[in-house]
Amino acid sequence: MTTAPVSAAERVRAGVSDLTSVYIFNFIRFTDWPANNAEKGPEQNKPGPLINVLYDQKIHDTLQSIVSKPAAQPRGLRLQSCQQTSCIQNSSVLYIGESDRGHFGQLLERVEGKPVLTISDIPGFAE
Repeated sequence: MTTAPVSAAERVRAGVSDLTSVYIFNFIRFTDWPANNAEKGPEQNKPGPLINVLYDQKIHDTLQSIVSKPAAQPRGLRLQSCQQTSCIQNSSVLYIGESDRGHFGQLLERVEGKPVLTISDIPGFAE
């Protein structure tokens, strides 16, 4: 029995949640944090940024695998899956998924004036 060779591109097929999670992580890496919210690693014994993922378990799970990797651990990132909007108050990073398309403006009002990096792939979000 012979099998056709499988190219690397055919073996690795990143899903949307994988790509979104990598973008989120890279946004965090290249963000200048306010002094009181600066990235701290375990070596400083202080928690790093708290990432809240609102209503999107796939993104949360993928980010969890990224945050647990040795390369990410010095950043001291913490991750929380939010199922209620009340948990976003202490966010350093807030990911707002497609399911919140109709009311992301209200969510942004909850973090207005706070040092929170808001990230979304909802069309028109940046406006």
